[in-house]
Amino acid sequence: MSDKVKIISSFDGRCGIDNSDLHISRRWPARGASVMLDKSIVEELMYDDAFKNMIEDGTLYIEDMEFKKEIGLEPQEATEPTIIFLDDKQLNRYWKVMSLP
Repeated sequence: MSDKVKIISSFDGRCGIDNSDLHISRRWPARGASVMLDKSIVEELMYDDAFKNMIEDGTLYIEDMEFKKEIGLEPQEATEPTIIFLDDKQLNRYWKVMSLP
């Protein structure tokens, strides 16, 4: 089992994290950019409200479903992610094709 997890930016622009307590600074230069982080660091970063909010609102996306269950982002019984990463084609469909309820 890998001790790293891939975190992808879904933000249209640059975003980043800085945590002086953990001595970590990472940048995502554009939408779709990814950064590999140690799972132990991500577990610690979940106590940082800014990072946690970026994960929970989908600005940063974690691909590893089992890891998301471990840190409490997904219910244990979930088979599909509740926080999803929409690619450009899916976003276009939601914005332009799908009708409003």
